[in-house]
Amino acid sequence: MKRGAKSLLTPADIRDRVFSAHRFREGYDMDEVDDYLDEVRVTVSRLALTCRSLSSQLESRQKALETYRSEMVRYRDLYRKRTRREPRKGGSR
Repeated sequence: MKRGAKSLLTPADIRDRVFSAHRFREGYDMDEVDDYLDEVRVTVSRLALTCRSLSSQLESRQKALETYRSEMVRYRDLYRKRTRREPRKGGSR
């Protein structure tokens, strides 16, 4: 089965692949095997690129989250500090 230019191999595609036996000697048709290995190479390359991209995105988002958390702690501490200094309105203690 020939795959489209943009479709990637699935684990089932790899597992279920059957090569034709060569008629005049033992083994498989080398062109067929080479074509299939080219498909596998493309799939693995795309998946590796996707993995690198997602890892980079994750790292970036983790840094942003850490910055956000630090800011929230700073704002919480500032709020607590201000509310301790300000006298309560409408009542005496």
